[in-house]
Order: sequence, then C-alpha cells, then structure tokens
Amino acid sequence: MNAMAAIPVASATLAAMESCMGAVDDMTALSRRTFTRFLEAYPDEATRFINVDAAVLRMTDETFILLLGLASGAEWAAGSARHWADLHRNYGPIASARYAAWTALCLDELAVHNDALWTASVAGWQAAGGALDALLISENDRVQGISHPAAH
Repeated sequence: MNAMAAIPVASATLAAMESCMGAVDDMTALSRRTFTRFLEAYPDEATRFINVDAAVLRMTDETFILLLGLASGAEWAAGSARHWADLHRNYGPIASARYAAWTALCLDELAVHNDALWTASVAGWQAAGGALDALLISENDRVQGISHPAAH
C-alpha cells in the first residue's frame, strides 16, 4: 500500500492538540459518553461487543493515539490505522461511514471538555480526523471488496 502523505499540522497546533488531550480530567467519562452516544446512534452495533467495558476505553484511547500519531507525522500511524480496520473484520462487515461517525463523536466529546484548548487545536484535530477516516474507510472498503472509481 502507498504511504500516506504527512498531514500538514504546524508544531504549535500539534502542541495545542497534545495540551487539549492532557487537559482531559476524566478520560473514562469522556470515553463512556462517546461510546454511549455511538450506541444510541447505532444500536445494532451493540451486539458486536462481547465486553463493552473493555471496549470503551480501548476504542477511544486507540482513536486519540492514532489521531495524534497522524498529526505528528509518525511513520507507524497510517499502517496502524489500516491494521485496526483490518482487525475489525473479526466482527463482521462494518459500514464505512461508522468509522467517520466514531471519529466525529470522539472529537465532539473532546471539544466539550476543552473549550479554549479546543479552539487552539481544532484545525489539527480536523486534519487528523479526516486523514484517519480516509485510511479506515479505504481499508474497510478494500477488505470488503468495495471499489471506488478513480477520481478524474
């Protein structure tokens, strides 16, 4: 697979993103609210989770780690995102749009926790979120055999 181009996140924006994450006083609460909102929007997804409590923190932690990795240009991040989508095949077919919905919910909850820090970092989060969504959706579509016509 082709390597993804670096996301143009300025160092000051990346520092703001890291500060935004560091300022979350209760990651468990943020994770639970994100997960609850996801299952309220997509109740059919609940059956995929054998142990919801284990999934709650893991899914949000992995999402934010990937977002920060992509924003910082970490070489491992794009491959890890693809691997994450590939591993989800164990849970059956997943609609690609649900990946983007999950990312959006994570970022929505982060914004609620960090008004001022969110404002300083929003451009970075949005760039990283767009990149993560593109990687996850591309890999998910690939493993499900969904092709997209080339852009002209």
